[in-house]
Amino acid sequence: MKRVRIGIIGCGTIAEAQAMAAKQLEKTELVAVSEVIEENAKSFEKKMGINHVFTDYKKMLESDLIDAINNCTPKFMDKQVVVDAAKSKKHR
Repeated sequence: MKRVRIGIIGCGTIAEAQAMAAKQLEKTELVAVSEVIEENAKSFEKKMGINHVFTDYKKMLESDLIDAINNCTPKFMDKQVVVDAAKSKKHR
């Protein structure tokens, strides 16, 4: 069974809840996080056992590390992140 490799964009409170939920699913693997504040991303990475950190979500979308994203950004950023994820075919 192939696992869907997930990247989380944003690492606030909602991202932590989403990450914990994703870790409970058999068919998903949490592999990356993107956050503009690098120290927050690294803290999230360590806490959640994630192996890859990005400070630019577009770089994460360009990588072959993920199959899909979980958008946990603030509402004012939502639209562009969703559009970019769809363009990269990582919008599941």
